[in-house]
Amino acid sequence: MSRLSFKNPNPLLQVSKEGHLLYSNADGQELLTLLREDGQTFSDSCLQVIDQVLGDNQHAKVKYEYGERILTCMFVPVETAGYVSVYGLQGTGPRQSDEV
Repeated sequence: MSRLSFKNPNPLLQVSKEGHLLYSNADGQELLTLLREDGQTFSDSCLQVIDQVLGDNQHAKVKYEYGERILTCMFVPVETAGYVSVYGLQGTGPRQSDEV
């Protein structure tokens, strides 16, 4: 695991292709809450993204609604190690209403 992982100021998770949490930095708890269905198991949609990212060896950006906010996550494959780094990027703030 690179030293960069420990110094990243954004939420960061590293998740195996089987869906096991390998690493979380201190700010990763928000991501864990967002991406896990029952507090323990990653959601099917999250596991599908992990599988796709590792299979294609290309990153993916996914937006998730989290309460009143939208959080963007970047899924980055580390194919040689068989896991995906999930970075929580700056949220877009409160959701905008569709009403005019």
